[in-house]
Amino acid sequence: MRRVRTGAKLEPWQWAVVVSMLWAGFPALWALASFYAADALPLLAVFASMFYGMTAAMVPVAAGMVGWRRAISAGRGGGWITASALGVVVGGGLIGLTSVVAFN
Repeated sequence: MRRVRTGAKLEPWQWAVVVSMLWAGFPALWALASFYAADALPLLAVFASMFYGMTAAMVPVAAGMVGWRRAISAGRGGGWITASALGVVVGGGLIGLTSVVAFN
């Protein structure tokens, strides 16, 4: 008997929260802290590292559960998985860019 894989059990609103935090939430908080509250950066760095690390680990697992081809398709939640993967790259890049601008 063949085992059937089910997709990730996240609701669309949960993916929306993850994606918005990756793309805009943490980069915006990082920018504000970099320019106005540098004392808060160590704590924010811990939270951002945990969140980006969790997402970087979660995206391949979710994609593996639904299949790589379906994960990059627009249907059946694949768009959220792709947006999350891109958010890890874009959000991390925005944090890095803000750090370079703020501390140079």
